[in-house]
Amino acid sequence: MKRVRVFILMVSVILFCSLPFFAQTTKLTARQTKTLNRKLSVTVRNFLQTADSFEIWTDTIRESADEKPVYRPNKKLVVKNKTTRLKVLNSFYRDLATGGNGAACFYPNHSIVARKGKMFVKLTICYTCGEFQATGSFGEWNAGISTLDPILSELLIDSLIEKYGVAMKLEN
Repeated sequence: MKRVRVFILMVSVILFCSLPFFAQTTKLTARQTKTLNRKLSVTVRNFLQTADSFEIWTDTIRESADEKPVYRPNKKLVVKNKTTRLKVLNSFYRDLATGGNGAACFYPNHSIVARKGKMFVKLTICYTCGEFQATGSFGEWNAGISTLDPILSELLIDSLIEKYGVAMKLEN
């Protein structure tokens, strides 16, 4: 099962790389824009795009099949390039706009964290069930995200973390 998932991930990355800027150039429909605005307000999106600090985190530790997954981010990437930040955010926005309402498992393995002064936003994402939780200076809420293959933001985040990510201290 693990080999199949890795194979699918590799094929998806190859496909993703062969479709440059798909997430950035594809316009959202009016309905998708309305869905995106409901799930992640324009105010929060503006904050994410203009924050002083922008990081993506992931948990690469996989528990055994009989264990309940626990989210302990152990790799991160500080994204300083504005174009890369925009690619990550646009692919995430597309996945939000085209996604459903999420399921019940919520075993997250990715986060997007943005800070500006004392304000912050943390988006904790579970691509398995298609849900994210937002916490920070703008409140707390959750919403659904796309689980259709390929999930553009997951592919992009995973490829960036694999190529440029660094180890981070595990939170207790």
